[in-house]
Amino acid sequence: MSLKFNRKRKFNNVRILMSIFMVLSLTVSSLGYSLFVPTFAYAASIAISETGGETRVSEAGTSDTFTVRLDSQPTAAVTVDVSSSDASEATASPSMLTFTPVNWNVAQTVTVTGVDDFAVDGNQTSTIDLESSSVDANFDALTASVTVITTDNETSSSAGITITESDGNTTVSETGSSDFFDIRLNSQPSSDVVVDITSSDTGEATVSPSSVTFTTANWNAPQTVTVTGVDDSTADGNETTAITLTSTSSDENYNGRVASITATTVDNETVGITVSETDGNTTVSETETTDTFGFALNSQPSANVVLSVTSNDTSEVTVSPATLTFTQGNWNDPQTVTVTGVDDAADDGNQTVTVVVSVADGASASEYTNVPDRNVAVTNIDDDPTTQPGPGPVLLTPPDGTKLIGMGTTLTWVNPTGTTQYQIQVRPFNDDGPGINLIRNVESSYTVEPPDFGSSDPDYVMLPDITYTWRVRTTTSTAPSESLSEADWTEWSSRTFETGNVSSSTTDLESPTGGMPVTSLRPTLIWSNSNEEVFYYEVQVSKDSGFSDLTGAPFLYWELRHGGETNPPNSYTIPSAFPLEPNTTYFWRVRPRIQGDGTPVAWTDAAQFRTP
Repeated sequence: MSLKFNRKRKFNNVRILMSIFMVLSLTVSSLGYSLFVPTFAYAASIAISETGGETRVSEAGTSDTFTVRLDSQPTAAVTVDVSSSDASEATASPSMLTFTPVNWNVAQTVTVTGVDDFAVDGNQTSTIDLESSSVDANFDALTASVTVITTDNETSSSAGITITESDGNTTVSETGSSDFFDIRLNSQPSSDVVVDITSSDTGEATVSPSSVTFTTANWNAPQTVTVTGVDDSTADGNETTAITLTSTSSDENYNGRVASITATTVDNETVGITVSETDGNTTVSETETTDTFGFALNSQPSANVVLSVTSNDTSEVTVSPATLTFTQGNWNDPQTVTVTGVDDAADDGNQTVTVVVSVADGASASEYTNVPDRNVAVTNIDDDPTTQPGPGPVLLTPPDGTKLIGMGTTLTWVNPTGTTQYQIQVRPFNDDGPGINLIRNVESSYTVEPPDFGSSDPDYVMLPDITYTWRVRTTTSTAPSESLSEADWTEWSSRTFETGNVSSSTTDLESPTGGMPVTSLRPTLIWSNSNEEVFYYEVQVSKDSGFSDLTGAPFLYWELRHGGETNPPNSYTIPSAFPLEPNTTYFWRVRPRIQGDGTPVAWTDAAQFRTP
């Protein structure tokens, strides 16, 4: 008789050893009876071994491993499915293991990897679950699991608002220009986050929108905020404004978060005083006639500005009032000064008096204290008899101290009655050196031409940025000029002007001209210009050849062309928003503005065309 018994095996790690009785039937033929001997067998299970006794990963994407094998030999292949209870925290690979009656006790490795969920949710615990399937009933539907700790890589300090400025800064201007920046959250919130956006000075810059909302889905999608400059009419220089972002949320990590940027608003005002003379000059006489001129400020002051008005020779000219006060409310409303001629009973000829307008520093806004004085030349015509041929000429244009656009201008005056000849001199101020010195038959104007077009005196060339004195005297004598004595001439009448920094621009209108018909109600106007220092052009189109209606669109079109370009294109197409009227004659003209201060030169002569 032979007996066969199962031997007890020793298993490591996770194991549940269960014994069951089995009935072993032994038939002993020789004895003619059956012998039943109890024996033992062990239950099937899945054995797991963790590295270091635990499985720990992090949201930074780190991994850990554990091994799996069977505790006993199956009679058929066993597959073990591997899955994560929370794939947003940890994943497992591979997703399935296979054991056979041959490799059942060979450990197979499962790798667990942490997953970043972008949320500040602290360390999270999940499980890697194993479940078997097999035709061997003992190894079918076995389960086991491993606990995994995923370390969070976001903290409460990670929560915040990220701001990205275009070009690395936010700059707008008082002309109403805009700039923008983008905002997003640093981590995924657990609930909606509302970000309020405010400007610390809406008189300098405004923001739009005033708030944005981030959700758990769009938290990292940038949202755009637009900043727009505001014109305050004050010459306050470039100003900085704080743009502040404050969050509100039921997620405590995102409730009360604050971020900010600084926006710069570029000022478009300059301090200064504007003078406007009646008819472009100020002339009175010793018969106590009067003339007026006006003053206004160039920008809104931060406080009152008091101007002092004085005559440098009250024996010739007096002024009224002696002071002008401008406020924040009336700063751009012209105030009038009246000048009156004074009879001095002296045969002193026509006299030029300077009226000085200056800022009263101690009584004025600080930004206006350094504004230079403004001078107005006033001519007082003498009414006393003279032993000379008559009073000297009255100088008209340009006004005393004028800054020319280029290096040419036309000098004009009024000759005394009976004038037969005049003498004109033009030379640098306080310089007795070479200049223009001409005696001519009776005229009342003289054109100082820029060197680009040839000087009237071929031996003399005017220079840019120079102050010149010009003076004129006349005679009633018909004798040749070389035989005249000083007694034959009137007193000199003199003024000054300053040449510009570029020559006058020559602009020619090319098309359409001469009343030619055009084929469109939006024709393109073309011109040419010889000056490469043009900054931009002004274009006027009108049904009036005198261009007197400056506001009556569509009868007048006005456009600044190509601002900011050097040597800009010389054309302009009537915009679609203001098409011309059909079957109508129109006049057009152009004037350039010179690179630098943008001062305009003269308008071209008008050209005309007719619409279809």
